[in-house]
Amino acid sequence: MDQARPGILVRADTVDEIDRIVALELGADDCVSKSCSSREVNARVRSILRRRSVEQTFCTNRTNQPIKQYLFAGWRLNISDQRIFTPSGERLKITNSEYMILSCLLESPGSIKDRTALRGLHVEDGRDVDARSMDVIVSRLRRKLAGHCDQDLIETVRGRGYRFIPPVTFSTNES
Repeated sequence: MDQARPGILVRADTVDEIDRIVALELGADDCVSKSCSSREVNARVRSILRRRSVEQTFCTNRTNQPIKQYLFAGWRLNISDQRIFTPSGERLKITNSEYMILSCLLESPGSIKDRTALRGLHVEDGRDVDARSMDVIVSRLRRKLAGHCDQDLIETVRGRGYRFIPPVTFSTNES
C-alpha cells in the first residue's frame, strides 16, 4: 500500500477565491491568508491531522479485507484505497475532488446527478465549491479519463447536471 501523503496547508499573503480553488484542486487540504490568526491556523492544522489519522487508520485496518471496486469500460476504481486503473492497467492519478465526483456518478450510472448533489460532497468535506468550480473539476476528470479511452464516460445534461454513461458493476475480490 502507498505511504499516506502529508497534509498540505497553503498560507499566502492574499488568498482570493481563484487561488483557493487552484490550491485545493492541486491537492492542498486547506488555504489561509497570512493575516489569519495563529489560533485559527493551529485549529486548521489539527483538523488536517485528524482527517489524516482517520484515513491512516482506515487504510491499515483494511489490509486483509476484500478489495471493493467499481468496474466500467475496462476501468477499475478501488474504493478501499481510492485508486483508479486504466483499461491497460496503469494507475491514473486523480484528485480527491475528482474521486468523490467519479464515485458518486458510479453509484448510479445512467441517472443524472445534479450539481447541487455533487457540490454537497465537498461541503461535507469542509469545502465550499461553487457551480463553476464543479464544472472545472468534472472537465479535468473527463480529460484524464479521455486520455485512456476512446469513448465519453461522463455526459453533461444541460441545465441538470451529469450522467455516467457506460454500465458499471460492483465487485469484491479477495486480495
